[in-house]
Amino acid sequence: MKKRLFLGLLLAFGLFLGSCANISSPPPDFPTPPQTVTTPPSFLEAYYAPAQNLTGSALKAALHNIIKNHTIVPYGTSGSGVWGALMDLDEDPNNTNNVIYVYSRRSEPKNRTQYNYPSDMDAWNREHTFPKSRSFNNSKWPAYTDLHHMRPEDRTINSSRGDRDFKSGGEPHSESPNIKVAPGTWEPPDEIKGDIARGMFYMAVRYEGTSANEPDLEIVNRATSSGEPNIGYLNDLLAWHDLDPVDDRERLRNEKIYQRYQGNRNPFVDHPEWVRLIWTEE
Repeated sequence: MKKRLFLGLLLAFGLFLGSCANISSPPPDFPTPPQTVTTPPSFLEAYYAPAQNLTGSALKAALHNIIKNHTIVPYGTSGSGVWGALMDLDEDPNNTNNVIYVYSRRSEPKNRTQYNYPSDMDAWNREHTFPKSRSFNNSKWPAYTDLHHMRPEDRTINSSRGDRDFKSGGEPHSESPNIKVAPGTWEPPDEIKGDIARGMFYMAVRYEGTSANEPDLEIVNRATSSGEPNIGYLNDLLAWHDLDPVDDRERLRNEKIYQRYQGNRNPFVDHPEWVRLIWTEE
């Protein structure tokens, strides 16, 4: 009798543990996050070994070979895919229920997405800082969901940016005065300029047109138009890179993308000095 009671209690306890495991399981779109988001210097040295002591086009080619073929994050719905990744990557450190919008720098609830609130014009959606209209307007292509250039932003400000080039100058944006707008151009706040610039440099290295679903993206020092695989303005992006150096928050974002989502890194966050070994003012 006592033996049967003991076995019954043991079975019930096992079922309870099983139910707890199910409750804590991560959603299927995401791997289980590691306990750390730091990478030892020795690993980074080995990761970038093929790029050491190179400059110019040779450095650009070596970095492309290191970071290509990353894990593609699905565009997703609601809190999955890119939506869920941005909730993690751009979380407000002072309020973990919120994300920080990339241009307006507002902190808003994570669940205030355009997907959840389609009639809310201040809800956030997924901004392609390198505009997807620049030859990768297909949600199945790697560049379309590449988290190194994806950010949350107010849907109306995102729409206002459109596919404008990045350049200093213009008038304050009516909804967010810390943004400057001119015909065809967009200037974000100083505190995020370097992050955006390094995202553009990453895109120009990662996407070299080496496969049918990957365009050859480039940074040019002129006005560009929808459909061409280019973004301007190079000289301004170089200046922004110098003005706003890499900080701990940007490093953490890079680590999370590498460890939790894509398995590749932005070389210009790890090695900012490499930007000017590849590009110079025109």
